[in-house]
Amino acid sequence: PTPRPSTSPPVHTRHAFLLTCPARHPTLPHTPIAACAGLAAGFDKDAQVVEPMFGLGFGFVEVGSVTPEPQPGNPQPRVFRLKDLKATINRYGFNSAGADKVDDNLFDFAARVKADPSIKRGMLGINLGKNKTSKDAATDYSVGLTKLGKHADYVVINVSSPNTPGLRSLQGRKQLEDLVKQVSLTRDRMRWGPSGPPPLLVKIAPDLTETDKKVRRWRG
Repeated sequence: PTPRPSTSPPVHTRHAFLLTCPARHPTLPHTPIAACAGLAAGFDKDAQVVEPMFGLGFGFVEVGSVTPEPQPGNPQPRVFRLKDLKATINRYGFNSAGADKVDDNLFDFAARVKADPSIKRGMLGINLGKNKTSKDAATDYSVGLTKLGKHADYVVINVSSPNTPGLRSLQGRKQLEDLVKQVSLTRDRMRWGPSGPPPLLVKIAPDLTETDKKVRRWRG
């Protein structure tokens, strides 16, 4: 791709270290990860520092969560430290610059990778969210996939956030199946390169019971 004028902060990176994996190499999904640790979504919400994060040695870098339209998230203060418990409460609420801005940042990153492929040392994941005021979750996730899927080695449908009203209701078996099917149809209608479409992953809440998790296991 032809580089666009960059709106990202300047990047000064050095390959400081490389995290190595044990003999049993992890995969995601069915693809070897370059290192045994990756960067989850939430740190680089708007794809501003993808290159330096790969430079630190992460086997994958996951951008997001990204919503279709820009939104500020919840009012501040929205992060609270519980010092006695050595814990943090996060109530950001999917603050995002929006899919178009993230697309611009990832376009710039792709141009740098084309000039120097060694910059991208692992997989790039895109974590998608829905806008707080949206009434149609499937459309939001499909819009995010349509705009950003071309950059992704895998795409995450995030339905785990407790800070977006109604989002966790999508974790019901029927609701989740319908959502994934609609987003999968969007993916199947898109044009992809020789490597094919990126796999779709689903992020669910970490506090589901084992029974809840078993109910949600299916092959789409």
